[in-house]
Amino acid sequence: MQGPRMSDSAFFDALDLDHPGLEHVKDRISERDLEGAKAAFVIHLKERATPRFFRDWREKPESGIRPKDTETGRADQALSRTYTVAGQALTFEETIDWTANPTDPFDPEWTWQFGRFSWWHSLGKAYWDTGDEKYAKHFVWELQSWIHANPCPEKVMNGIGSRWRTIECGIRLSGSWPHAFYFFLSSPHFTDDDVVLMIKSMAEQADYLHRFPTKGNWLTMEANGMGHVGILFPEFQRAKAWRDDAIERLYAELEEQVYPDGLQKELSTGYHYVALRNFLGLAELCLHNDLEIPSDYIEKLQRMWEAGMWAMMPDRTLPHVNDAWHVDVPGTLSQALKYFPEREDFRWVATEGKEGKPPHRLSCFFPWSGWAVMRSGWGREDVYLFFDVGPFGMGHQHEDKLAFLIQGYGKDLLVDVGSYKYEQSPMRSYVLSARAHNTVFVDGEGQYRRGLRELYVNDKPQDNPWITEETYDFCEGVYDHGFGTRRDPTITQVRSILFVKPSYWLVLDRFHVADEQEHEFEALFHLGTEDAQARDNYARTLGDDANLHLLILGPNEISSEIVKGQEEPYYLGWKGIHNLGNRVPMPVARFSWQTKCSHHALYLLYPTRPGQELPVRDFRSLDSGPKISAEILFDDGTIHKLRVEEERWSLETGHGAGIDFRSASHGGER
Repeated sequence: MQGPRMSDSAFFDALDLDHPGLEHVKDRISERDLEGAKAAFVIHLKERATPRFFRDWREKPESGIRPKDTETGRADQALSRTYTVAGQALTFEETIDWTANPTDPFDPEWTWQFGRFSWWHSLGKAYWDTGDEKYAKHFVWELQSWIHANPCPEKVMNGIGSRWRTIECGIRLSGSWPHAFYFFLSSPHFTDDDVVLMIKSMAEQADYLHRFPTKGNWLTMEANGMGHVGILFPEFQRAKAWRDDAIERLYAELEEQVYPDGLQKELSTGYHYVALRNFLGLAELCLHNDLEIPSDYIEKLQRMWEAGMWAMMPDRTLPHVNDAWHVDVPGTLSQALKYFPEREDFRWVATEGKEGKPPHRLSCFFPWSGWAVMRSGWGREDVYLFFDVGPFGMGHQHEDKLAFLIQGYGKDLLVDVGSYKYEQSPMRSYVLSARAHNTVFVDGEGQYRRGLRELYVNDKPQDNPWITEETYDFCEGVYDHGFGTRRDPTITQVRSILFVKPSYWLVLDRFHVADEQEHEFEALFHLGTEDAQARDNYARTLGDDANLHLLILGPNEISSEIVKGQEEPYYLGWKGIHNLGNRVPMPVARFSWQTKCSHHALYLLYPTRPGQELPVRDFRSLDSGPKISAEILFDDGTIHKLRVEEERWSLETGHGAGIDFRSASHGGER
């Protein structure tokens, strides 16, 4: 069958012919003049003052005032039928095969994302800026090709190869399609038949999304797209249902998929903003058209912007947690200021400190999401640690509980491998695994929470020990879900992190072993420089920028090595880029030891400024009895002495100063 399913008569039956402005359309219908009705309908669209989109087709620049040196590269690629999706280009000959997928290894995302028409904005902008009808002609050709080749399915089609995956419908209806509609509405090549064809398809897609809602960030995109059609084409009898149900779904999801601490439940720093963008997108179109939304709708978004601020690294981006990508936090807070101009902390971040006031505290804990953030200050040259003690996440999960990241003195020092193309490949499997994170392996096996759905989302806040004070921060987490796919419960890991402000971190891993067998342990640290070195119980990054030094005290003899770009017997030492098929070798420090009993490993992580040498002369164990005891000897003669016994921690730093607390106490803010 050729699309659209909606015939001309069915299209006019779907309209509310008593809608203001459709009088001439109604007259033509009464005379059974469908072609005249189409012409009258398009005239109505061009003459109506409302609803409004963010681009008015009437404002297309005249030839004499068009911008010079317009960038048309991506639009010109489309003219040559070359399309780059997820980093992979494909050129078609005479026709477009909308089912195509050139990827190897196979990545189902290529076909799906091809159907988002991301290049249509470039095509429309090229037409807008140049006035060259070749761009409009090509747009219409693509529009006809896709609609005719892809009739609306009668049941939900979210599988591999589908051109009707609900997420794509939502994305194109809230982005590429309405933008293209208003970019090209003035073109003589965008005929009455073509305008009606496009609107038929948008109506079919909106109805499809209305019938088949999903959940999570998908639902935010679906509802945003469906709502856009309902607002922009109120002439349809079902427009109000599309619009109202979209708002209702999004409003409900603000509670369903956003924790009280502000983070979206997938716990991906990238998809957090996908959800936020779609929550906001439909609200902005409503407000642009003076349409009512729930009175506290925008207020509920404030916590999402705020969460990004609290988690922000010194370089003003966010950690790559789960499937994630680069996020410009100042840019997001510039957007937030439109709605919350009183937030001086938002203004300070958005303006790089030129205006406003810095956030009122430094470190913080997200009790629902299980993220701990420790920082020395809000400057770009300050030091920062992110520690994940939370649930697996609602989607896009990585095996990374108890992993942590460090940024300091303007450099990524301890990093996450990141994300990768959603393909079927060893590299994709690697980035999802515990091997790609700063975690511990037992007998060659890593964490494995996938499939334990009770671990995906929290239904109450966590009660992890969390303390933030002027001189130190402290947080603790537990991994007790077993190692390997069999989830062997023999060994439980407790990881505690103490930030001795403003200089260094002490990380304590305690392993509770339930048998008397000998086990092998590996602690992995993914380093943020091109080169690194390791020997005995010491590893460090190399380079002229800031560096990170790692020292470890364990129960027995410890071996250390740097692994970089390994493929066999398993992947280790690679960094991925979200949605792209390229990878970059990165150094991983691996410390290994063997033991038969419950024990601990203590790590000192010390970041140094460019040109600064490690000021630590020695790091040694003073263990005696049940206590964990160690001391750090500094070059200037200072000695820091750590003692941990049961829940009590103390760190003597000299001259009567020090740190003393019980780890079960819960102090500080959030």
